[in-house]
Amino acid sequence: MKTSTRRRTASAWALGALLAAGSVSGCTTQAVADEHSGEVSASEMASAGYEELATRLLAGILDSSYGPTLASFDGRTVPAPGSISALQTSSTTDYAAWDVDARAERQQDPTERAAAIGQVVPLSDAALAEVASLIERCRSLEEQAAPGFSDVDIVTATVETAGVEATVADPTGDRLVKITSHLTEHYRSGVVSEAYDDTYVTFDATTGEVLGIRPATDSGTW
Repeated sequence: MKTSTRRRTASAWALGALLAAGSVSGCTTQAVADEHSGEVSASEMASAGYEELATRLLAGILDSSYGPTLASFDGRTVPAPGSISALQTSSTTDYAAWDVDARAERQQDPTERAAAIGQVVPLSDAALAEVASLIERCRSLEEQAAPGFSDVDIVTATVETAGVEATVADPTGDRLVKITSHLTEHYRSGVVSEAYDDTYVTFDATTGEVLGIRPATDSGTW
């Protein structure tokens, strides 16, 4: 089994490239200067569940685009939100025979997938449209990456929280949650790839809804 560890670049998942380039409508793009106007208390972060919601959201997008995905946070591991396939949390390596392209998560309309994710992670109308657009675009990029080569299929992936912090945006008061994710991907070929990525997920401080997601930097990661 081959294992690689890297800081993800835009060519890997391509999700970060889409967000950084502004290819997804409705993407939240507050200035970096606003992201340090105030700290969010640990008690608020815990009660609002920012870590869990952000991790589940990322897992849901990957689950609908690239392959069966688990979300791991706060010592727990669960299937991605809206997941239909019977992916077991106790094992992430026994699915090499899966036809990942035929999974219902990949075949459903992106709008339906976004709505399914929204049943677990509260999404504003703009965020629902954004997530659906991300799913559609990521599917397209994945299909173009290596047509006819099933060895590059990701048969299982895990999005694990490696760190989380939150600040208050001025003047909106939105909560800007920076989530550091440890991504582990098992490919059909047997290669295991690992990466660490930073993402901002913007929450409405009053409703708790997700307003948008974007990479933490403009370098194209995530």
